[in-house]
Amino acid sequence: MLQTPRYNQCVVTSGIRMRPAGNPDFGTKYRFDYGRKEPLSEQVKAQVHPSVKLQLKNLAEQKQCTVPDLIREAIELYLARDQTTKAS
Repeated sequence: MLQTPRYNQCVVTSGIRMRPAGNPDFGTKYRFDYGRKEPLSEQVKAQVHPSVKLQLKNLAEQKQCTVPDLIREAIELYLARDQTTKAS
């Protein structure tokens, strides 16, 4: 039975010694900076109709961004508008 190797263990397949498995620096040393003040750590899931998803994809292409970027922007605008409405 083949077991998943841990870091610093070499993978042996058919008697051939391969490179060590895993990367101990993954997610720390090689973290990508998206230019945000604070990292995104929470996830929200929403299901939409296929036509809405297609519209979002098309709009993201036009704006040269990603669908999650569009959704984050829409949520931020909604929350800002909601705060303004409550303050009035």
